[in-house]
Parts: sequence; structure tokens; C-alpha cells
Amino acid sequence: MDINDCFELGHIDRPNGLKGVMNATIESDAPQYYQNLDSVFILQNNSLVPHFIEELTIDGKGKSKIKLEDIDTVELAETYRSAKLFLPLEMLPSLEEGAFYYHDIVGYKVEDLSLGMLGIVNTVYAMSANDLLSMQYHNKEVLIPVNLIVEAKPEDKRVIVDLPDGLLSIYLEDQ
Repeated sequence: MDINDCFELGHIDRPNGLKGVMNATIESDAPQYYQNLDSVFILQNNSLVPHFIEELTIDGKGKSKIKLEDIDTVELAETYRSAKLFLPLEMLPSLEEGAFYYHDIVGYKVEDLSLGMLGIVNTVYAMSANDLLSMQYHNKEVLIPVNLIVEAKPEDKRVIVDLPDGLLSIYLEDQ
């Protein structure tokens, strides 16, 4: 499986107990959607390696306990600490019209309602308090809270934002 055909589901945090169970974080607005997974891909040595799931429990906030086939000791589980978990893109839930996944808007043009075209989305950072869209503007990285996105237009690869007065000037002050 190629990593470009997958999305990052979450990551393994640390071992839990002595029998290979691991704590993991599912990074999703609806983590329970993934409760019945049979397998997951884990990024190991720059390759996605499939692993069968023996047991998976997920709480409402994305914290989970995962037991993978053939991982039966705390020592072996420790080798998976911080490993990233992936699933094929086709396993993403369908979205309502107008909604988007963050990976979909990378490469989109950023257009402000007042200022016009600003830049291109480099990445989207999922943060605990507020997710942030990153773009280059006048050779500076500018971070825009995702909640300032008014609309995503996949037909012409644009996101429309409504920036508050002064946001861009904060990034340009030392120029």
C-alpha cells in the first residue's frame, strides 16, 4: 500500500500492561466510526506494514487500547511507541456537502473575502485548541485558524477565508 493512498488515522502512544496491548490515539471527530477495524497499516522503516487487530476499544475522545496479532510482550509493544497508524483513503466516512478533509485542501489557493488571493495551503496542523491552516505569504509562514474558512471550492481548488483585520500584518511586522 502506498502512503499517498492512505490517511493517517492516529498513532500508538505507549504499551499498556505486559501482554502487548498498546495505548493509541485515534485522531478523528468520530473515533467510534473505527471501532470495528480488522486491520491497520503501521509506518515502519518508511513503509506501510499491515497488522491484524485482535482487539480494539475506543472511548469517545479517541483514546484507545489496541492489541495487534503477534505482539504479545511489553518489549515488543515498546518498539511500536509513537508509530503512526494509517488506513486506505476509501475508508474515510462520507462527508456532508461543503465539508472537507484537511488533506483534501493541501495545495488549494487561499482567497480572502476582502484581500483576494493570498497563497497556497501548505499543510493543516491539527492542534488541541484550534486547527491551523499554513500558507506562505510574502515569504513568511502564516497560520490561519481553520474556523475562519468560509467555504472550500474543490471545483477550482480554492478555500475562501474571512480574515480579521490585522491578522496578516502580525506576520509582516519585522519586514
